[in-house]
Amino acid sequence: MEKWDVYDENMNKTEKVINFDEKLKTGEYHLSIHVWIKNINDNRYLLQKRADTLNHFPNMWSVVTGGVVSGERGLDAVLRETNEEIGITLNIENLEKIAIVKREFDFVEIWKLEQKIDLDKLKLQKEELSEVKLLSGEEIKQMIENGLVAPSIIDEFYKYF
Repeated sequence: MEKWDVYDENMNKTEKVINFDEKLKTGEYHLSIHVWIKNINDNRYLLQKRADTLNHFPNMWSVVTGGVVSGERGLDAVLRETNEEIGITLNIENLEKIAIVKREFDFVEIWKLEQKIDLDKLKLQKEELSEVKLLSGEEIKQMIENGLVAPSIIDEFYKYF
């Protein structure tokens, strides 16, 4: 079972570790990551459609996301989640942490990557994803307007991308 380190409101790691399905108390947080991948060939972003069996945002479009497991750093989770969800190894020279956003029960490290993406070479984690697409910023805006994008990434799209 996946375990998460618990952080305080100032993003200091506490001594507490919980199972990922446990509820956090007010003032407790865990660490999450979002990875925006931009294809350097055409400047489009990789979005993935979440499986219809997921509890959070089923059948909605998102980016690579995940929880940072106990003992990991955000960068470790970025590399692990990207490999697990879409089957690619990232070129970390082109990877940049651009922000940390505090939400109700987590801190989200927002990462961006510019790398060549070949959709035919991706290996999708079928338990979590049903499809992937490369989309322009305008196409993503249209999908947001049509209610197709997970709410958890909309603010960061407009703010950073």
